[in-house]
Amino acid sequence: MSEIENLTAQLEKVSKQLDNTASSADVKSLTEKQEQLAKQIADLEQKSVKPANSGKDSALSLGERFTKSEAYTKFLDTNARTEITLETRGDPMLTGTAAPGVIAPYYKPGIVEQATRPLTIEPLFTNIPISTNSFVYQREEPASLKAAITKEGAAYPESSVKLTPKQGNIYDVAHSARVSRQLIADLPAFSAFLNKRMAYGVNRVVEDELVKGDGSDLHLAGLLHEGNYVPHGAKQAAFGTATPNLTDLLFFASTKVAVAGGYVNCYLVNPMDWFKLSILKDSTGQYLVDTAKDSGISYLRGIPVVQSQAIPEGKFLAIDTVQYGTIYNREELTIELFKEDRDNAVRGLITVVATRRLGFAAENPAMACGGDLILPTA
Repeated sequence: MSEIENLTAQLEKVSKQLDNTASSADVKSLTEKQEQLAKQIADLEQKSVKPANSGKDSALSLGERFTKSEAYTKFLDTNARTEITLETRGDPMLTGTAAPGVIAPYYKPGIVEQATRPLTIEPLFTNIPISTNSFVYQREEPASLKAAITKEGAAYPESSVKLTPKQGNIYDVAHSARVSRQLIADLPAFSAFLNKRMAYGVNRVVEDELVKGDGSDLHLAGLLHEGNYVPHGAKQAAFGTATPNLTDLLFFASTKVAVAGGYVNCYLVNPMDWFKLSILKDSTGQYLVDTAKDSGISYLRGIPVVQSQAIPEGKFLAIDTVQYGTIYNREELTIELFKEDRDNAVRGLITVVATRRLGFAAENPAMACGGDLILPTA
C-alpha cells in the first residue's frame, strides 16, 4: 500500500470513528487527527521534489567522496594536518534519509488515488434535462401497415398505428459524509475528497442501476430488467455448424436487433467475458478476435465492445443505444454542505451531501438482444 493509500484509509477510519463517538475529549482528539491526515495528503499532492545531486557523484557515499577529494589527496602528499569539509546540506545520500549507495527516489507531485473502475454505460445514451418529477413517452406498438398499389379511384388501404403512453419516475441517488471543518478549509484535500469519494460514489450507483436496476419502488428499470431486452433464444441449428463459438452468439444477437430494424452500435460485456472472447482460437491456433484497438476501443466483427463491471459476468447485450432509450436528468450532480446536522456544531464537523436526480426509460426494448453468454446445446 502506498503512502497516499495508507493516509486515505486512516482518514476514512477517523471519519467513521467521529460518527460513532460521543465523548468531547475523543471528538477533539479525532478532529485533530483528521486535520493532521488531511494536511499530510495535501502536502503530498503539492510536493514536487527534484532529484538531488544528479551529477556523477550523486551515488557516492560520504566516505567515497572524502577519499576522492582534492583535500584528501593533498593530505597524503604532504603528510600535514588538513581539515576537510564536505557540503551535505540537501543531499539525501548524506543526511541519513537513504541508505549508503542508494539514490534517493523522485517524489511525484499530486495524490496517487485509489483505483476506481471506468464508468462507461451512461455516455452511450441520449440524455435529456427535464424539470418535473416524472416523464411520459408514447411507445408505438407493432403497427399494421397495409400500403399497396391501388387502382385509380379505388379506396386506399388503411393502416393502423397504436400508441401506448408510458410513464417513468425520477429517483434520487445520494450519499453523505461528515468531515472536520479543517478538512473543508484545506482546498486540495477537500477537492480530492469530493472527486474521489462523493461524485464517484453517486455515479457508480447510477451505472449499476442503468444496467441491473430491478424496477422496484426504489430502483430504475435497467437494461437487464425483464422486458427491457429481447433474450437471444439461440438454438444450435441457427448457426449452421456443429461447432459455433461465443463470438457467433454475439453476432447472432446483433442480427436479431438488425431484423427488428435496429443498428447495433456496441456490445456490452463484462471485462472477464471479453477476456474469454479475446483468447478464442480456431483449429490452426489463430485468434478469432482481433484485439488491436483503435483509439482505445476494442471491436468484434466491426462493432465496438464496451466493457463494464456493471454487466454481470456471463451476461451480454447487443444494443442500438440510439433507438433504445433515454436518460431523463432532473438534477445534475449537486454538492451541498450543512453545519446544522445532528451534533455538528459541538463537534466541529460539516456534513457533505452529493445528490443526483434522474430517470431512465427503455423506450424500444427490441433494440437490445442478449442474455446468458452460453452456447446452446440443442
